[in-house]
Amino acid sequence: MGESDTLCFRPLVPAVQSEAVVIWKRYQVLSKAAQKCLDELTCDCITAANS
Repeated sequence: MGESDTLCFRPLVPAVQSEAVVIWKRYQVLSKAAQKCLDELTCDCITAANS
């Protein structure tokens, strides 16, 4: 990117954060991809809660 480019990164201060809620049916048969996604979300939530 050169000096004449109009794209500019401006960090937001304070950082913008949002909460999200993920809901799924218990005992629902999930595809391998959906199960992996749910596993990753669950792991990330547990990690975030412990930090």
